[in-house]
Amino acid sequence: MFWVTLRQLRIGTAGTRKKAAQELYRDPNPRALRALAAATLTDPDAEVRRLAAAALGRLGAPGRYEPLFQALQDREPEVIKSAMSGLRRATDERVTRELVPLLRHQNFSVRTSAAQTIDTIRWVPRDGEERLWFQIAKGWYGRAAASGAEALPALQLTIQTGPVSAAVRTVEALGLISDPRVVKLLRSSLQSNELAVRIAAADSLGKVGGVEAVEALSACLRSDHTQVRVAAVQALGKLKAAEATGVIGKMLQDKEWEVRQEAAVALGRLGNSEACEALVTALNDSDADVREAGVMALG
Repeated sequence: MFWVTLRQLRIGTAGTRKKAAQELYRDPNPRALRALAAATLTDPDAEVRRLAAAALGRLGAPGRYEPLFQALQDREPEVIKSAMSGLRRATDERVTRELVPLLRHQNFSVRTSAAQTIDTIRWVPRDGEERLWFQIAKGWYGRAAASGAEALPALQLTIQTGPVSAAVRTVEALGLISDPRVVKLLRSSLQSNELAVRIAAADSLGKVGGVEAVEALSACLRSDHTQVRVAAVQALGKLKAAEATGVIGKMLQDKEWEVRQEAAVALGRLGNSEACEALVTALNDSDADVREAGVMALG
């Protein structure tokens, strides 16, 4: 019975309250507005608050907006996301005003959910900064990078708080921005615990260039991971960093043939006398691919 469900939502155990909220989600009833609003905002259990917010969003009553707006301030990201879900395609003019600040939330999934919800509502950014935060929350990193250094704060937050896939794409986008601060961010990304992020950072440093980039890439040649060394050698070759000829030449002694091969290719791009002398080593390598790369480089 409906009144029993409301009672369970108010005074039942945590498990009972969850079941009551689920029941009210399956069978929306505007008369449950007050009870659901109270549960959304005050229940001590985050899962109950999340379920109550979801049920609240399915009610047709306009009175659902205010408690859902308040739920956007919840400490738990899942509750916030549930509240946002209830605001999708809403016609209340306050919705975008409440959602736009969440594009800067410290939680990655909250930011992406805010952008997705805003996308269901007619909205025009007030300025370029709002547009940038929206683009990055939507995952349009390359498009945001086209705006230059203004995108750096939002891109940095994505690297720090996003999943590996988002961090990699963000680091790749940094390679499209010409600004001294980019190198600092990329050098920081070289210290990431995620191998894919470090490889992406090395690749982007090869696009950005500069003395600091060459120094950072040269340091990467001492990495324990083969693919990081490969990426660093490739980047130094693309930059034609003559000052790194010596350290690249030493990579012809690397234990992994992929690194030795890329070192030969990079030395060929440099084309200076020191590089040519080092390439003689590649001609006697035990691996056929490395020997071929040496021949091509000298040619």
